[in-house]
Amino acid sequence: MFYSQLDTSNVTDIDTQLVELKKSQSKIVLLYATAAQARSIFERATPLGLTSDKYLWIGTQSVRGTQTSVTGHVQPGMLSVNFHTVSNAMFAPRDDVLPLIIQLAPKLFGAALLLIPPNQSISLVSTASCRDEDGPPSWNDGEKIYELMKMAFVKGNPFHVDDGHDSFFYTFNEYGKLKNSMLQISNLRKNPKGGLYWDKVGIFTNNELRMADVEWPGDKANPPQGTADKFHVKVVTLHEPPFIIVSDVDPDTGRCPGNQGSICDWGDEEIDVRGEGKKNHTLWKCCSGYCVDLLNKLANDIGFTYTLYKVRDEKWGLKTETGWNGLIADLINNKADMCVTSLKLNSERARDIDFSLPFLETGIAIIVKIRSGVLSPTAFLGQESQLVMEFISS
Repeated sequence: MFYSQLDTSNVTDIDTQLVELKKSQSKIVLLYATAAQARSIFERATPLGLTSDKYLWIGTQSVRGTQTSVTGHVQPGMLSVNFHTVSNAMFAPRDDVLPLIIQLAPKLFGAALLLIPPNQSISLVSTASCRDEDGPPSWNDGEKIYELMKMAFVKGNPFHVDDGHDSFFYTFNEYGKLKNSMLQISNLRKNPKGGLYWDKVGIFTNNELRMADVEWPGDKANPPQGTADKFHVKVVTLHEPPFIIVSDVDPDTGRCPGNQGSICDWGDEEIDVRGEGKKNHTLWKCCSGYCVDLLNKLANDIGFTYTLYKVRDEKWGLKTETGWNGLIADLINNKADMCVTSLKLNSERARDIDFSLPFLETGIAIIVKIRSGVLSPTAFLGQESQLVMEFISS
């Protein structure tokens, strides 16, 4: 995830931050700005390809503004999220806010008074005074009314009366904030007559999102994937034929013989450098085998590159008093993103790392010669030597 604040009055700052955004491989961009600031950003983002169909911009209500039609540099197909509920509205029209406040405030106050127990009396006359010498002004009955107002609810319409949302309930949490807001999702569509216009395509309320058809960027039927074009992962491994087979690279080309396999970092070795003595040098090997074939298949299908290296302590992973070692330690300590080899799955390891579904399971079996006739349950034991029996029992 990439986060940035920029100065829209400084073109150099806009360009610098947009280049960093592109490097981050983020495909979903949430934009909080005024309509004028958004135009400045889109004007610089378009030449960089950041408004192509690989990206989806989502603007706040301030980005959309109060206009229904749009001209200039924007992304066709982008979305905007509008907070029309009074408590959360940022730039709601003035003629919308005032009637709602006037209508709902007395209703909420009255609903709170109805919650006062019959055997309890509360004074509506404030006892708070700015001249109190014992601390900040306080009104005990006022605090009780406030708690009751948080428990109360009123029914109202966060939009215009004719929008059909009269079933919306204003309820509050323990901090006095709305539990539920009504969000309107708008889509910037192309007008057949030219230009762009905002069209309502969704409503989010009561933790439920209802969406109509969306015109996505590039006139696509589906939204951008939201994943990076390419990403690089570090993969740790250990020699375990036939899953991971380690061999020398071709001394002439420095590649795997026949280009079969992947170059892997197999630790450091000391080499003699003329006039400089001994120096550490990365030992490159060729890794092949079933796991490397599987890794290459995943890399091609998902779209990533990787660096394969041997765990430095050459251990599989055992939990000691000081923590994990081996392959498991490299995963936990973020030295590696993935481990690819024949690694045994057990409950202790599964508590600290995530395993893929097993692609191969092996077990221990004892094979003995079949004899004719009736066999006793312990017949297989009689065929083994004393040394073999001791090995099995151990």
